[in-house]
Amino acid sequence: MKNNWEVPILAWVVLWLLVWALYPVLAEDGHAKYHEHFYSKLKQSNGISCCNDQDCRPANFRQIGGRVEFFVGDRWIVAPPEKVQTLVTPDGGGHWCGIGYATFCAIVPVPTL
Repeated sequence: MKNNWEVPILAWVVLWLLVWALYPVLAEDGHAKYHEHFYSKLKQSNGISCCNDQDCRPANFRQIGGRVEFFVGDRWIVAPPEKVQTLVTPDGGGHWCGIGYATFCAIVPVPTL
């Protein structure tokens, strides 16, 4: 018979592994949905594309004082001001392009009245 603590720990481990395994698929779905008509057209200030066919996705954002933060992976990160663009977005939400926690482009939607 298993100890009382083994079942909850095993359940949490299985759940964590499932979320970890599905995260790239979920991020890819957001990317695929907007790639052709939105992400593929985004450019950095140096003219280089923001998107490398897999590194852009919808992302929650917040503005605190003079900075913009995006929720990437498992944490809020500050988007460098030179990477932030204010654009009309296809879903009215924020979008983030980057790898790991390195930001290529951070898109804030145009405010609506």
